[in-house]
Amino acid sequence: MRNEFKDEFWNNPKDCPINGCNYMNRYPTYIFKHLRTKHDIGVEWHECPQSDCDFKTKRKDVIVGHLARVHNLNTEWLKCPEPACDYKATDKNYLKDHLAFTHNIGVVMVKCTYPDCDYKTKAKSNLYKHLAYKHKEIRELHHCPFLKCDYETVDTSHLKRHIRNKHTPEVEMFKCPYTECGKKIKDKSNLNRHLREKHGVGGKLYKCPKLNCEYNTFRKSDYDNHLAFSHNFSIKEFPCPHLNCNYVSKTKGNLKKHINGKHNPSANIFKCPESDCYFKSKYKSSLSRHIKNKHDQILK
Repeated sequence: MRNEFKDEFWNNPKDCPINGCNYMNRYPTYIFKHLRTKHDIGVEWHECPQSDCDFKTKRKDVIVGHLARVHNLNTEWLKCPEPACDYKATDKNYLKDHLAFTHNIGVVMVKCTYPDCDYKTKAKSNLYKHLAYKHKEIRELHHCPFLKCDYETVDTSHLKRHIRNKHTPEVEMFKCPYTECGKKIKDKSNLNRHLREKHGVGGKLYKCPKLNCEYNTFRKSDYDNHLAFSHNFSIKEFPCPHLNCNYVSKTKGNLKKHINGKHNPSANIFKCPESDCYFKSKYKSSLSRHIKNKHDQILK
């Protein structure tokens, strides 16, 4: 790739050298990735060897995954031992995580180190997030490398998702394998969630235990909310921690909304972007609903 451009580009590679392209990044590695994916410079295409498949990619590791998932080639599948579960993986660590998070098999709980906190989780990475967001114990902040973007997070996976969704329009899309669906998603974890919730693949189905109720879902949070709000059965109640406040919620999300709305005057205020509209709210969901109902638009 070096012979493609003059020496001044290599001394300070922050702007895309292609005329008419406004892409900027403070890190050279992202510039080079942009040149490969957007302008096909310094790239080698890897094509699927199957005669009836026209799939091709710029990443060698992607073609290996494609052959495994789509054509079931060059891989040994590890299947979930649970009788009613169709989950399978090519890596034993993925299968181990699936057994722990979906079926509670081989679980080792990690507890919060603060004495007055009863938080515990199955993943150590979740504990680090909890320490950062709940106890403000931030080990390291990860900043978005794109110029004029102030996004920062304590979670590297959140940063990767942010870059894919906000700054990488040419990113490879993950397609739903069901031909009648046609859904395309940027994030593989969201594709797995889509497969669970829409097609019932690789997930545990939660059925309502109440008689004459046919509700079922693949999302544990929706199942808990259904029991709480439809049958007045709360697995856990969340009382407001402020003195002289008797508010009790059936969900942690509603408790956060209550605290921001009633006890946190410095909470972020979301204002309507329309110049002649003065609507504002402490809740982003309320702003999204307002924009959709009043202005017939979708909040981006």
